[in-house]
Amino acid sequence: MTDFAVSRFATALGDTATAGTLLKSSGNWHNLFDHGAIQPKTSAGAWVTDGTGFMEGNSEQYTWYVPHDLAGVVAQAGGAAPVVKRLDTFFTHLNIGTVQPYFYVGNEVTMAVPWVYAWAGAPSHTQRVLHASLANEFGTGAAGLPGNDDLGAISGWYVWAALGLYPVVPGVSGVALSSPQFEKITVRVGQKDG
Repeated sequence: MTDFAVSRFATALGDTATAGTLLKSSGNWHNLFDHGAIQPKTSAGAWVTDGTGFMEGNSEQYTWYVPHDLAGVVAQAGGAAPVVKRLDTFFTHLNIGTVQPYFYVGNEVTMAVPWVYAWAGAPSHTQRVLHASLANEFGTGAAGLPGNDDLGAISGWYVWAALGLYPVVPGVSGVALSSPQFEKITVRVGQKDG
């Protein structure tokens, strides 16, 4: 993901050699895809099969952590219909933590996953997940955030989800759409003097 975003920056700067190198390396996620999911490998290249090898997440959560190539992930995971079914199962729990193979809204690894439905041709499922997450996992009390806010990441996720927008692909302008929580929204971009 980082290599892809920086490759876009290098392209904007006219550095096509660096852009090409980074764009190629951004596809290395394919080397970690096995049996329909991201799987860790040892430094020698052997598959890790004991469930370890992930930081703050698990195989199912990390499988969708390829926002720069979600079409590729959907294809590798079996295509649109199987992915929608798999995501529906993934979202049966909305804030499960890092051990079980379900959504964990309180961690960055899974923040973009509700919008993966758009790449699988089922954007209405995104709206169902977001409405349930916003209504049930956030609150106005002291424990109102469903995880460590990490410099405002979870608060920012809430704002984007409530707006019905999300910048899924780092380094690419534009946002994925879902249904907003408001009848009218005004977003001011940039500084306004006076």
